[in-house]
Amino acid sequence: MNDCFVCTKHDSLSSDLTLHIQGYDDFVVAHAPDRTKDSSNLIGALIIEPRIHVQNWSELSPEQAAKLGSGLIARI
Repeated sequence: MNDCFVCTKHDSLSSDLTLHIQGYDDFVVAHAPDRTKDSSNLIGALIIEPRIHVQNWSELSPEQAAKLGSGLIARI
């Protein structure tokens, strides 16, 4: 989707800024960007984003949701 911030970010995201976990290619794990005015974002905070465009986590397939919940979060 052209006007989606996350999709645009994924298109230009450098591989050295993401955490690759074998078998979990449906998701991007990266450091959370600090968009606060006072730089109060937690240093080292990670975010998990699906590589496909969804507006809500409920739009993930059952298989993707299962990978996210039981596998990926446990490995991070």
